[in-house]
Amino acid sequence: MNRNQLKEICANHRDGDIRLKIYENTAEVPYHWHDEYEFIYITGGKCLCSIEGVTYPMKSGSGVLVKGGLIHALSRAGNSPYTYFAIVFHPYMIY
Repeated sequence: MNRNQLKEICANHRDGDIRLKIYENTAEVPYHWHDEYEFIYITGGKCLCSIEGVTYPMKSGSGVLVKGGLIHALSRAGNSPYTYFAIVFHPYMIY
């Protein structure tokens, strides 16, 4: 699959006029990318976070900041469930 097919184009990462959205979830997230930055924080269990082909094991209490434009995904580490929240925001929020 090529990079253009993985671009997230239908998501609306905003809350009102602010280009920031907080997601709380337990689902696996397939490979995708978007222009916004994404901070992922694991709130329970263990999972694997893949960024640009490198996989990082994560557990409850760990987090990662994914720069816009990088292909990334979340998946289970074994059979154990996990929970997380993700804050997706436009880079102007930190400039």
